[in-house]
Amino acid sequence: VHQAANGSISFNAAKTSANRYATTLHCINSAVIKLGKVTQATNVFRGISGMALPEQFWIPNHYGVRGGVEPAFMSTTLDRNVAMGYAEGDGSRMGLVLQVRQGMV
Repeated sequence: VHQAANGSISFNAAKTSANRYATTLHCINSAVIKLGKVTQATNVFRGISGMALPEQFWIPNHYGVRGGVEPAFMSTTLDRNVAMGYAEGDGSRMGLVLQVRQGMV
């Protein structure tokens, strides 16, 4: 246990161990559920500099669906002006600001 806690166990040894991190996953799940009860669904903003949205964002596919999926956690802010600052970047390339309505899923 001491080896795993201080990082002295090798990666290969750690990934072949029987530990499935059940307690860690339970704690994370419990925190998400509890925080969800005090979260208000509201609009948040994300500023992105030097980037344009792909064609799939604007043109519906054969199912009539358009848009995109963020493959990772997305940093957002409640303050539109903060997002505008991030979208501005160095001013040399186009930026964009996304306004997203949070859901309670």
